[in-house]
Amino acid sequence: MVTAKAKSIKFSSLSIDDVVETFGLEVDYTGVGLEYWLDAPQEITEQEAQALENLRTILISNIANWNEFELEVFFISPFLNMINFYEVKVKPFVERTIAAEVDGIGLHGEVDWIISKGFGRPKAPFFCLKEFKKAKNSSNDPEGQLAGAMLVAQVLNNNDKPIYGASVLGREWIFTILKGRKMLQSLPLLTTDTENLQDIFKTLKNLKDIIGKEV
Repeated sequence: MVTAKAKSIKFSSLSIDDVVETFGLEVDYTGVGLEYWLDAPQEITEQEAQALENLRTILISNIANWNEFELEVFFISPFLNMINFYEVKVKPFVERTIAAEVDGIGLHGEVDWIISKGFGRPKAPFFCLKEFKKAKNSSNDPEGQLAGAMLVAQVLNNNDKPIYGASVLGREWIFTILKGRKMLQSLPLLTTDTENLQDIFKTLKNLKDIIGKEV
């Protein structure tokens, strides 16, 4: 909950520099510390492999001309729906606003995809995804916006467990873990590459297993 007296900042106005300077965030770009999530063994069935290849083919043919909404509808949503997070008693929420007070500052904004506890609204988010058709430019900073959303999720959960996230920049996925005020980022994975796409899928299946042990 954000109090009336708190200074209010919207995710969309945040850069990663803002988050580092305002909230004391440390960022590690090496991928170290994400191994238990990204590298845990997962099997992909023949049916899943074929479905992934079909999505990859559609993506390659259309990504250059899609806008953000089309990328979400025609690729990201069917891709994430293959995981079926409902099986572990959480829900996917799309384009929902979350808000909380962090260090006396109100943070709020819309998150493209949230995996969370909650009935009609996200109550305790485990995973936040922010999607952008293009990489960082003068009007947005995917890294800063995701960091802001994950800080809010951390407050809403009110525990010491990590918050998981991903930023999607067109073809490129970067996975993130927030532990305390340290943000660990993976190296980029490309959805247009068969092996990378399967690795992204395995990472999300691992996330489902992690969440299943916590709820």
